Amino acid sequence: MKQLKNNTILWGRIIVVLFLLFLTFSFAMFQGGFVSWFIFYMSLPFIVYSMLLAFYPLQKIEVSRKVHTTQVRKGGDFSATVTIYRKNPFPLLYTVLSEQTHSPSLNKIIANLRPKMIVPGFRKSYSWSYTLENMPRESMY
Repeated sequence: MKQLKNNTILWGRIIVVLFLLFLTFSFAMFQGGFVSWFIFYMSLPFIVYSMLLAFYPLQKIEVSRKVHTTQVRKGGDFSATVTIYRKNPFPLLYTVLSEQTHSPSLNKIIANLRPKMIVPGFRKSYSWSYTLENMPRESMY
């Protein structure tokens, strides 16, 4: 079921991008002139990049976390480094990284942190270090 939803979203994005390509091309054909063809040719690289990005294999990105803090106590600090490695050097314009957890008390702390935005470009690996201060005590029961 999840695969069907992902395929529907993928094909929906592709159809929207192809519709934009058709729309700008038909505008240039019917309007004519330099400006309309300029709009078509300026939108063409973005449309091609969007099409290629739709088929980018996100499942092949490897993410690993190295925890620097061996023991975390209530009110203490937690620090870690996240390393992202991708095999395909397809240029990514930007990537947004954020910590995710199932703990409600940690979600409150993480909500105050801004997500990290990186511009990886052609780089295959990137590291991100972060520190969480005043760690809460979790109840196991």
